[in-house]
Amino acid sequence: MNEQKTQMNDGFTLIELMIVFAIIAIISTIAMPNIRLMINNSRLNEAARDIQGVIQLARSTAIRRNINVGINFTTGIGNNGTYVCYVDNDASWAFSIGDLLIRDGTMPNNVNLIQASPLSMRFTSRGIPAYSGFIRLENATVSRSRRIDVFATGYSRIQ
Repeated sequence: MNEQKTQMNDGFTLIELMIVFAIIAIISTIAMPNIRLMINNSRLNEAARDIQGVIQLARSTAIRRNINVGINFTTGIGNNGTYVCYVDNDASWAFSIGDLLIRDGTMPNNVNLIQASPLSMRFTSRGIPAYSGFIRLENATVSRSRRIDVFATGYSRIQ
């Protein structure tokens, strides 16, 4: 009897590998804009939650310690915007040498603190803000914004 040797093919051919890489490249180019959009949206939402957390921290610190607490905002597109939360020991409603820093921060990349009304938010020792107001954040790369409202009761909400 004739024995026929069967040749076993181990692995993939070059053409099969090129087809798989082409499919991966096509799927990646379709998915990449969505991934960038998701990253930019998450940065904006993270910044809004951070600002809301600072507002809640200022209010709870004012109530717990029975003192006045302030938050100063700096708006700006070039510097993204910053905030400083502090215990206002000298009642100047501006962060100065005698005041105790509670927390400060800067907006993440591509997120701008474009509007704060008022620029200096104040909480009395009862946790009541001196003025109701809002803070507006914007991510210009995806044309989206978030607004944090602060009500006369001290409650804050992200929109």
